[in-house]
Amino acid sequence: MSDPIIRPAYPDEDTAITALMRRSQQHWGYDEAFMTAHAESLLITSEDIEEGGLFVLMVGESMAGFVNLEASAELEVMVLNDLFVDPPFIGQGYGRRLWDFACEVARKRSFRAMIFESEPNAIGFYLHLGGVQTGDAQSTIIPGRVLPAMRYDLGS
Repeated sequence: MSDPIIRPAYPDEDTAITALMRRSQQHWGYDEAFMTAHAESLLITSEDIEEGGLFVLMVGESMAGFVNLEASAELEVMVLNDLFVDPPFIGQGYGRRLWDFACEVARKRSFRAMIFESEPNAIGFYLHLGGVQTGDAQSTIIPGRVLPAMRYDLGS
């Protein structure tokens, strides 16, 4: 099998990326009511891709995951909007590859930190990589649901 590569997403991959994101989110055992409530937040459009910042991890011909980054000059940080791995590829180091790639992009753009809200079930992954929980963010979709607000310092 060929080495995994990370490349910019193509606008016509919006449906495939959305399906991967939904499978990955459902991996945590969420029911259909949860998934329906989050349908809009679990959607990637061709316009999202055209804005730049969305990169896919390919393992051979298979899309194994993706990362969605947004530079925030105002906050002077890189915002990690999404990092998802397709369930068949979880536990094989691909999440770490996407994380390392996101950090590399942020450093190349001279950002000193990356911020994001973590899926509660994934906080252990981010803590293991050196992320620090800086607080809690209230879900805008489900009242009372709390998402860990995270920060990762990229060094100088």
